[in-house]
Amino acid sequence: MFEKIKQKWQRRIEKNAFKSTLEYVDRTGKVNKEEVYFKRSSMPLGDWQRIYPPLKDNGTKIAWMNFTIGGWRNFVKLLIICGIIAMAVFQFQANFSTIDALRESCVPIVNPLF
Repeated sequence: MFEKIKQKWQRRIEKNAFKSTLEYVDRTGKVNKEEVYFKRSSMPLGDWQRIYPPLKDNGTKIAWMNFTIGGWRNFVKLLIICGIIAMAVFQFQANFSTIDALRESCVPIVNPLF
């Protein structure tokens, strides 16, 4: 059922992109290999960026984290942005509740001359 969709995604991944195997040495001295995909941006002055494809290497399984959010790095960015927005909303709510409390505690001044 999803085979046509998977083939379409695979064509989109491979269009204007290349796959590279990168090696790095961690602190323990172990050599790690990682396959990454780079894709050219469609903007006129775009640059190459790493992409996290929604399909695994063989194109048979869907990587749900990459499909929904775009990878773990984007998930962390999303959490940080949502946290900042939540802090701003809660601070506005606290400010307005303080204003309401001050408004209720004030005694109106009645001028006896009028």
